[in-house]
Amino acid sequence: KDKTILIMYLSAHGNTENIAKKLMTSFPKEKMKLLNIMESNMTEIRDELEKAKVLLVGSPTVLGDVPYPMWEALAHIATVPKGIKIASAFGSFGWSGEAVPKILDRLKSLSLKVHEPGLKVNFTPSSEENKQTQDFANNILQLVNA
Repeated sequence: KDKTILIMYLSAHGNTENIAKKLMTSFPKEKMKLLNIMESNMTEIRDELEKAKVLLVGSPTVLGDVPYPMWEALAHIATVPKGIKIASAFGSFGWSGEAVPKILDRLKSLSLKVHEPGLKVNFTPSSEENKQTQDFANNILQLVNA
């Protein structure tokens, strides 16, 4: 079965979405799926998780935490067969940036192979952070092809 790189995200002000779209262009030879969880229902999210070989979870930090809709989406990982080979997290933050490490901890607790430390971008990605985004994607690709 042809598995996908699933980029599942939630964006408060468009910055995490911008990172997600940049990541979409970083895997030119891979089958990709970009999923904004706010435009999806839980059945669709679960179906896409089932097809994923790589899961990249994007979330902003809101009030020091991951917004509830993303926690709800992550709850579905436990219900799908373990086809996900590698998982990681990315996101934009304004002050503290706790969402990415909290998501990484959740992914590890689900016994997924997690690429750390993920990718954290302060507000809008700078040109240096765009390079970090590409490096993050390249590291994921190396792990997938290893």
